[in-house]
Amino acid sequence: MSRLAIALLAVLLASGASAKPVTAADELGAAIKLLKAHHINRDNADWRAVEVKAWALLPRNGKPEDAYPAIDAVIKALGEKHTSLFTRDEWKAEMTGEQQNGTKPVQLTPPQFRMLPGRTGYVHVFAFIGNANAVKDYETRFRARMAALGQQGACRWIVDLRGNQGGNMWPMLNGLSSLLGDPPFGFFEPGADPGEVWTVKAGEVQGVDVADIDRIPAYDQKHPAPPVAVLVDRRTSSSGEFTAMAFEGRGGVRFFGQPTAGFVTGNDVFALPDGAQIALTESGSQDRLHRKYRDRIVPDEITPPGPGTDKAAMAWLRAQSCSGG
Repeated sequence: MSRLAIALLAVLLASGASAKPVTAADELGAAIKLLKAHHINRDNADWRAVEVKAWALLPRNGKPEDAYPAIDAVIKALGEKHTSLFTRDEWKAEMTGEQQNGTKPVQLTPPQFRMLPGRTGYVHVFAFIGNANAVKDYETRFRARMAALGQQGACRWIVDLRGNQGGNMWPMLNGLSSLLGDPPFGFFEPGADPGEVWTVKAGEVQGVDVADIDRIPAYDQKHPAPPVAVLVDRRTSSSGEFTAMAFEGRGGVRFFGQPTAGFVTGNDVFALPDGAQIALTESGSQDRLHRKYRDRIVPDEITPPGPGTDKAAMAWLRAQSCSGG
């Protein structure tokens, strides 16, 4: 699942097929152009040396997929671990949820919900990736289950992000929106773009260009945000980390577990000529208080994996007042 640890999800793009067959040289050339234009480390690279080594890896008269090792070598040379290359079949399998030429989509686990003692609602959010229809279904089900726990009396919450290796952050945040408090929830710093704020627009949590933020109507939670214990571990990665970060700086929140994986940079997805995709790291990130993140999220309370984390979270929640009684 680590190859799916992307922060921003793009719709499935056209394969780029044309009358002229795509060559390995076309593929590598397009990848280098994208990386030079958008990568967060683009200004620090010795592009002359990087390109010479990459082109030397390219077989003569090769097919597009023959360029993949050279593209991976360019990505590695940029000294950043979050950028990933997806083959056409890998990407289509994840977007459609169907096998593509022997490539199976990663099997995703839906969120798990339950009521715990002390009027505590528990939700375990796993990685998510999918097309527009899958997103809509995911968010609808997620919000309904959260509302059901609220109707059962949940007024304290555990948001368990252990093992969440990323995907599309926005459906996860929309499912959890009733717990996030008032926006902004975080920021992607300027990369190739002016920057992006995580806020609520038209009733949905989404990214908005910072230049447009003054045009977004003010949003206030109708109810006070309840106490939330956020659980993370070393497998909490990328969009899993961003989902956790959206709670940073919100009063009444405490983090438990182990430091996260350290993929707290913003990606966008770009198509290559043969339909492969590069999830390309463009920007750094900040929480709602504008604190910068470059490595990992460190919990407020470091706890041992497993039951030790759960016990610590429950002990802290019991000491928090429960709104509504």
